[in-house]
Amino acid sequence: MADRQNIAAWAIAALALFLVVAGLLLTGGPAQSRAEYRDRIRIEDMMDLARNVVCQAETGEVMPDAPGATINCPGPLRLTDPFTGDSYRYETTGPRNFRICAGFEYPENIPSRLGYGADSFDPAAGCVISAVSIP
Repeated sequence: MADRQNIAAWAIAALALFLVVAGLLLTGGPAQSRAEYRDRIRIEDMMDLARNVVCQAETGEVMPDAPGATINCPGPLRLTDPFTGDSYRYETTGPRNFRICAGFEYPENIPSRLGYGADSFDPAAGCVISAVSIP
């Protein structure tokens, strides 16, 4: 009887260990969760910057040289990655198009459509791509 109880206890312990390891493999564990949180903060910052560029372009009727708080388009704006200290990169890609880029840890986990206007995300480049409607 004691042998059966030992076997059952070991089987339950092995099953529990298997389930914990499988759960960590499926979810990526705490390290991946922290990295995804950092990426979420970066994309939120970039979306704020994109909204600011659109606001500046629509109120000034020209593409701005850089995102920044103005009277018509107030901040606060975070221009650097709070985790690495690297600056977010702003580039105009056409008369009404621009992109804002950053380094991401898991860019493949960010949806390609971001839900704000014409914004989309290019995971290969780590860029939010957007356009403004100025005459």
